[in-house]
Amino acid sequence: MKYRAEIDGLRALAVIPVILFHAGFEQLSGGFVGVDVFFVISGYLITTILIEDIEKKKFSIIKFYQRRARRILPALSLVCFTTLPFSFYLLDPESFTDYGKSLTSVSLFLSNVYFALTGGYFAEYVTAKPLLHTWSLSVEEQFYIAFPLVLLFWSRFPQIKLKLIIASLSIASFICAIILIEIHPRIAFFSLPTRAWELGVGALLATTQISWQNRSSLHGNLFGLFGSGMLVASYFIIDADNRIPSIGVILPVLGTALIILAPSSSVSSRLLASRPLVFVGLISYSLYLWHQPVLSFGHLISDSVSVTVLLLLMIIALSFLTWKYIETPFRNKKFLQDPYTLPLSIFTLTLIGFIGFFVSSNHGFSERFPYYTNYKLKHAWGAENNADESCIKRYGNDKYCLLTNPNSDVTDILIGDSHANHFYYGLSERLSLDGRNLLMIGAGGCPPLIDIDMGYNYKHGTRLRCLARVNSQYLELLSSESVQHVYIAFAQETMFDEKLDFIDMRGEIDFSLDRQNAVLQGILRTVRYAQVNGKSVSLLLDLPDNTHLDFLQCLLKGKSEDVCINVWKLEKVSAKYIQLVTSLKAFNIDIIDTSFALQMFPFTDEGAYLYRDGTHISLKGSRFIGLNIQIPTERSSRQ
Repeated sequence: MKYRAEIDGLRALAVIPVILFHAGFEQLSGGFVGVDVFFVISGYLITTILIEDIEKKKFSIIKFYQRRARRILPALSLVCFTTLPFSFYLLDPESFTDYGKSLTSVSLFLSNVYFALTGGYFAEYVTAKPLLHTWSLSVEEQFYIAFPLVLLFWSRFPQIKLKLIIASLSIASFICAIILIEIHPRIAFFSLPTRAWELGVGALLATTQISWQNRSSLHGNLFGLFGSGMLVASYFIIDADNRIPSIGVILPVLGTALIILAPSSSVSSRLLASRPLVFVGLISYSLYLWHQPVLSFGHLISDSVSVTVLLLLMIIALSFLTWKYIETPFRNKKFLQDPYTLPLSIFTLTLIGFIGFFVSSNHGFSERFPYYTNYKLKHAWGAENNADESCIKRYGNDKYCLLTNPNSDVTDILIGDSHANHFYYGLSERLSLDGRNLLMIGAGGCPPLIDIDMGYNYKHGTRLRCLARVNSQYLELLSSESVQHVYIAFAQETMFDEKLDFIDMRGEIDFSLDRQNAVLQGILRTVRYAQVNGKSVSLLLDLPDNTHLDFLQCLLKGKSEDVCINVWKLEKVSAKYIQLVTSLKAFNIDIIDTSFALQMFPFTDEGAYLYRDGTHISLKGSRFIGLNIQIPTERSSRQ
């Protein structure tokens, strides 16, 4: 196909925002949609090349795969092998185990599936995932495997319009994305069936480009300028909560399409064809490959501005060297002849997959960190601490579902998120002394709110669907005749986090205006519903966050717990949370103080650790608090 320098410039306009987004430039909240731009470009280029081959009767699936292998695998393999020693020395055993699994998934072109099943693209812990960005490469590789077969089918039945085939598949993909974004947003983000419409847009462009190129200069300039404006705007106005397949991501896809449709003589094309942008575009693949691992490893050490700048310079240097000495030579058939391309590719991918399996099957070689491993084994929080079989069978909630006595009526309920769940064991033991039966119902990240849902949760990397998971159970339990007392608890930071969107299904509370008052009204809705149904209500005060991560990092450096305990400190309680608690006291809510537990931090009265991580208390911490808090008697709580 005829070389278009502006396409390389467009690649630059795609990769730069992605890198800056991952580097922490908050102004580019939509920088991640640069990947969507790459998808459109890939669909356009690959379809153009394949159609030309078919029309010239030169089409060969084997040769196509050889070209793709030359283009993709050498630089990708280099990055995979290079990240291995850095991961070994910098990642904790759990993260290194995950790295091994991701390495294997890369070798199978399934890393998008792996990351969809194990965590979100926007979750807080992605810093420790040096190969997270390979998900988009897997999507493209899966497309490269499937799409030539579609064109092969078309070449056998040319009476069927190619545009019709591509358009039908793209519409089906878009519908699939719309459906899955509500059911499983991570799969909607990572999978080929929900991304194929973006590649399909590029493929459709390849079938119409000739006619559009002959349009007047006025049309061409308008296409290019409007497209450029849409694309640049999307980098600033899109964020993690309006990704595919919303209007937000349609914006950069259509913007990219208009830029490609614009003829080479247009203003936008000439700007994109400038030498600096073309150079960045030429090394864009290597830039994309190197940016995530370099930033990931670098930010594990320091996330200061000066370090980030140095990391960006390192990414540029590594990318240029990779493009010059790896990408360019391997694309030359004189350097590597065709008969050796696929066997060498298969061997390399097999080796990468085996190394990944070896790492993950050995649990990240946890023996490297004896103090850390010993601590983690002693303080593990298993799934059995979140739900028991009798409770799941009775109530159907497999998130947080715990019941003291499955053979008697429930007298007390505890509702809320994980910060409610960690109080369950101590509270259950305390109440059982008085013959009471406690039920815990909730879900991670979901505060005890009635008829209020949460949008995308960046900390969990998904939409939690709080309304569907626990709301109906709250309504039923808070009106249950046997229940006499309701305990609520929730993380002090969650509802005040401006990055999290809360949606009132009744339309009475707007969390986007006065967040402090909105949170108060949301909690009061739950409290009043319980009180109207004759229940007394108590709030278990949340405990402050702590520097547990610093403690773990100290253990990872080979220092003992006795030494590392000195870096484990309490952080300040949220002022907004304190204000909320003060306001709630006026609404006949019993406030249960838990702060006494902090007097011996980080230990309990028995010398056990009070916390199990940076925000949650341990089992022994729960027991310590539960047996020492002041439980309101039924009489006093109903006064």
